[in-house]
Amino acid sequence: YRVALAQLYYENAFFEAAQDIYESLRDDAIAQGDVAGTAELLRSLAVISFRLGNLQDAVCYSWDAVQYKPASDQVAHHARLLLGLDYISAADEFLSAYLKDPNAQKEDYVLHLYSLVRFASGQYDDAFTWSKRALLYSHGNQDLDFEIRLVQAILFDMSTVARQDLLPKEDAEDKEEKEKKYLDRRQQILTDKRLEGDWVLYWPSSFVTEVRNKARDADAQNVDSSWNFLEGIIF
Repeated sequence: YRVALAQLYYENAFFEAAQDIYESLRDDAIAQGDVAGTAELLRSLAVISFRLGNLQDAVCYSWDAVQYKPASDQVAHHARLLLGLDYISAADEFLSAYLKDPNAQKEDYVLHLYSLVRFASGQYDDAFTWSKRALLYSHGNQDLDFEIRLVQAILFDMSTVARQDLLPKEDAEDKEEKEKKYLDRRQQILTDKRLEGDWVLYWPSSFVTEVRNKARDADAQNVDSSWNFLEGIIF
């Protein structure tokens, strides 16, 4: 019942009360030798600390969660947190080390997060290459596919490699029709209501800025109020 109560507190924004329960549960899990359970409880504490603005605590809890369970889900959560805090060098170092494992090179979400790292580092061609790899290994998660395609839509104006890849070749059949089809799809991505989701909290600020500007350029008035709200949180 304590887990359900903690979740209820969290969902109703009683973060301190939820934190107290999760800390008690974590201590119990450690005492019982429950490694997986400890990792999940540490992850919950990281999220709550982030919501409370206790950013160093959030990073510490998140790192501890990875140590207890160094699997792709915890790795992705930690990298996502580092990106959301604009700790780009730390995220780059962390993911670069993880991606040395050949098996990690097929984990779609991790690959996507590394494309955001490269974006935030100003390596736009490289960011597009990693986004393509993420899409190649994507397992049909619609939200993730959307976010990957959003990265590519943003890179369209920033990377020669992206533009050349996303548009049809000069000698392609029906070139104008295919080009219009992609540009229409890009417009749809930049005006999609999913841009208002909480995941924006975990994007690097440079990416948020580009998305916001390009969404406005695409006359996405429905997004503007969300960006104005998020500016107070992120910047």
